Amino acid sequence: MKQAEPILLAYLNDADRWVRYFAILNLGDLGAYDVIEDVEKHLENETSDVVKSGCYSTLVLLSETEAEKDCYEQKLIQLLNSSDEVARYVTINNLADLKKHLKREQIINAFYARLEIESDEENITTLKNAIRSLKYW
Repeated sequence: MKQAEPILLAYLNDADRWVRYFAILNLGDLGAYDVIEDVEKHLENETSDVVKSGCYSTLVLLSETEAEKDCYEQKLIQLLNSSDEVARYVTINNLADLKKHLKREQIINAFYARLEIESDEENITTLKNAIRSLKYW
């Protein structure tokens, strides 16, 4: 698995936001703690909110302290207000997937707040499903 890290890091320079997004998520799934600085550095120049959502999700997984997790949780919650509806969609799913690592009540409250102003039908459905999942699973 260690051999995958440099390959995934190289993909962070790809022009396609989805390649960058999935590369960053895979680094988090690998538990590649030694790439935390690379992920944070990448965030400095990343323009896609989709990729930023993946970065913050990965940083939650790699965080060693509750304070760090809280910081990245807040960054994800802020992305629920992205002007990019696809970024909002992936962020809803990322937050829901991180339910064991973050504060459920805070996420549920953020989802309810977003539900009040969300206009994209797919995101509305995803928010409702995520709320149900967080409450009952």
